[in-house]
Amino acid sequence: KQRHGKRLQIKTLSLQRLEEEADVLRGIYNDAWCENWGFVPMTRREFLHMARELKPIADPDFVLVAEWDETPVGLFICIPDVYVLIRAVHGRLWPFGWWKILRGLRRLQRGRVITMGIRRRYRRHGIEVILITEFIERALRKGYREAELSWVLETNTLMNRPLEKLNARRTKVYRIYERPLR
Repeated sequence: KQRHGKRLQIKTLSLQRLEEEADVLRGIYNDAWCENWGFVPMTRREFLHMARELKPIADPDFVLVAEWDETPVGLFICIPDVYVLIRAVHGRLWPFGWWKILRGLRRLQRGRVITMGIRRRYRRHGIEVILITEFIERALRKGYREAELSWVLETNTLMNRPLEKLNARRTKVYRIYERPLR
């Protein structure tokens, strides 16, 4: 555990206990994301399925939970960006692509942040900045040089503002347009 003041701790999640702690993570995720456009809460079954799928490639140092007075209030999950390795073998796992991917995991210098969220009640306390900073410190120690964040809505100022202060830059923009069908 990493302490940040008297009330806040950053805890590294044990992947061996992932299924036991899945409800905690799912609760944070569903609460943190519920106001985002198009959000649909994840069921326990869906969350467990996703956790099992990610477990083989997840780095325990990059599965972080923020606790406020020992109450889990925030999460940050980053996985190694295996897409870089898959691209290098042109998507071909056979006959030797899988081996090259496994070998490449040790030298990988890029992560993909798949989710981050703070329970609504605990926002505006700087917890997101502490989670991001903790991740950056851990990633640099492991030789990572960059990370891609998955979708961050343009209107999500609580997420975009700290990223701008950390000199993150937007490299892709996805837009959804609507047109009525007659």
